[in-house]
Formats: sequence, C-alpha cells, structure tokens
Amino acid sequence: MKNKNSIVINLLLIPILIFNLMQFLLADDMEILLNAEENLKIYKPFDCDNLVDEIQEDSRRYLVNDGYSIEQIEFRKIVDETDELIECNGTAVLSNTLRENINYKAYVDVEGDWIIKYSLY
Repeated sequence: MKNKNSIVINLLLIPILIFNLMQFLLADDMEILLNAEENLKIYKPFDCDNLVDEIQEDSRRYLVNDGYSIEQIEFRKIVDETDELIECNGTAVLSNTLRENINYKAYVDVEGDWIIKYSLY
C-alpha cells in the first residue's frame, strides 16, 4: 500500500515539476528578450556617411540657381544622434572648387517621415 501511495504522489508531482520547469524556461526567455530590447537601437536609414549621397543629389538640382553643387563632404563628424535624429558637420567640397563648412542632418518630422536638411556656413 505504501508503494501505491508513493507512486500516486510522484505522479501528482510530475505536472508541478513540468509547470515549474516551464516557468523557469519562460523566465529565462523573458530575461533574454528584455536584455536584447535594451541593447537594440531603432533602425535609422541615415548616418553621416550615407547622407552625403542624398545631399549631392539634392544640391545638383539647384546647380543652375546656386552656381555650385555639393560634390563631397570631408571630415564628417556626428554632432548629435538620437533615435529620430542624426546631425553632422564636415567640410563640403563644391563643384566650383571651393570648400565650405557644412551642417547637415536627417530627422523624423511629425508625420514620421525622414527629412534631410543641410546648410553651408
């Protein structure tokens, strides 16, 4: 009789052990997810380097009006960076062979679109 009772008790403990094991595994997965979430950055389509192509293309549309276009940006540096902004400085090499300082950035507007701005100074 004692063996039958211990078998019944052991059988009753199996679901409890399975439940505890699942809780342990789920807690581990949750911790992994939380750690991964903390380390993830929101994807930004732009950085100081790939913004140059966009600025070159845009400035060439105004070549006739401005008398120059921006052909390259040297000495690029990040000024500010958040999930919704990248702002950079550098030296713009112009099509008229001049070099000017440039501030350029991409940011998310109120509608969620990425906007690119640049200015020589």
